[in-house]
Amino acid sequence: MNGLPILNMTSFFNRELFLYSLGDISLSKPVSLKKAGFLFLGIALWTIPLVLVFGMYFNLFYIAFLLSVPILLAAIGDKPLFDGRGLIDATKVTFRYIFSQKCYTDFTVSDIHKKPEYFIQKEVWISRRRELMELAELWEEKSR
Repeated sequence: MNGLPILNMTSFFNRELFLYSLGDISLSKPVSLKKAGFLFLGIALWTIPLVLVFGMYFNLFYIAFLLSVPILLAAIGDKPLFDGRGLIDATKVTFRYIFSQKCYTDFTVSDIHKKPEYFIQKEVWISRRRELMELAELWEEKSR
């Protein structure tokens, strides 16, 4: 009986991408696109609104106040620090927990109103008809 080769492509799609230069400015070390994205997100959500509301002053403490939060967000968001999760995944899990339906029984939180949900998280892609027929035969033999 011949086995069916199945390729695992998850490492290919989870590969980290890096910036080595911004136009004519070459960087001293490569910066991940994720870190640059979190930095620009922090600037867009923190620095720009504060500059629009309070104006721009060339005070060292004010500029440090404007730039410290985006730099901290980029440093924290780039690494999986929250129980092996990244910043976005940890935020999603936290909000999903906050807005989930809960009820209190015996002074403990329980989700008795939810029905259990089951999901299939694996997929098998077969590109040739011969391998599909072999897999179908294996499935029929197994289910007998």
